Amino acid sequence: MNLLADTHACAWWIVGGGRLSEPAVRALSDADQILISIASLWEAGIKVGKFGAERSGPLAPWLDRITRDGPPASVSILEVALPDCRAVSRLPSHHGDPFDRMLAAQAMARDLAIVSADPVFDDYGVKRIW
Repeated sequence: MNLLADTHACAWWIVGGGRLSEPAVRALSDADQILISIASLWEAGIKVGKFGAERSGPLAPWLDRITRDGPPASVSILEVALPDCRAVSRLPSHHGDPFDRMLAAQAMARDLAIVSADPVFDDYGVKRIW
């Protein structure tokens, strides 16, 4: 199975902290391919800049690790492509978060399940693992 990991799921999985659900841990461990959207890195950068490293939870160490060392060998970075931008404009208005909307569009276009605690992805019909 190919997975797209939401921003918080990526951070908890790579940095640790034990906040992932058991089904999420199993799915990430068994995945054929794990993708992290560049939109998640952008979101993390914005949140770390806004809230600071101390108040951004695992996002600051995760962002530091990914940008310094690159993603783990089992992970690929999913770039935001022009068709993704168009797909976002066609999504229903279930949610105002532009990063979640991009992840939903990317998951739908590539038939990916998303690892996320956020139930908003259910509203888009994206298969969510949590």
